[in-house]
Amino acid sequence: MSDDDKKKLEHLQDSYYELYTKESRERRHRRYCYIGSIIGITFMFISTSFENEFYSFFGTLGMGLIQAVTGLCFLMSVIFILPGVRAESNAKWQEIEEQRKKIERLRKKIK
Repeated sequence: MSDDDKKKLEHLQDSYYELYTKESRERRHRRYCYIGSIIGITFMFISTSFENEFYSFFGTLGMGLIQAVTGLCFLMSVIFILPGVRAESNAKWQEIEEQRKKIERLRKKIK
């Protein structure tokens, strides 16, 4: 059990934690975007049948903002579904898993 191995393990753990938190945050944001697009599209369908009531309640600016946010969420959801973006996300999670395995091997080596 050398100090070099301990430093290497500590460095690997720090980089693993950083990558994991970054990717889990991105995954959470994608999930929020999917949920926002579903809620927004549902709101849009409901508001079309009661258009006058919704415009009188939210106003033109409010309805414009709601529709803009719904459109952005829907657009981002479509972009996240594209094969290239999904492959990139899967590759990042695979890299995180490989780094976790390296940490486990180094821990066994140190013990």
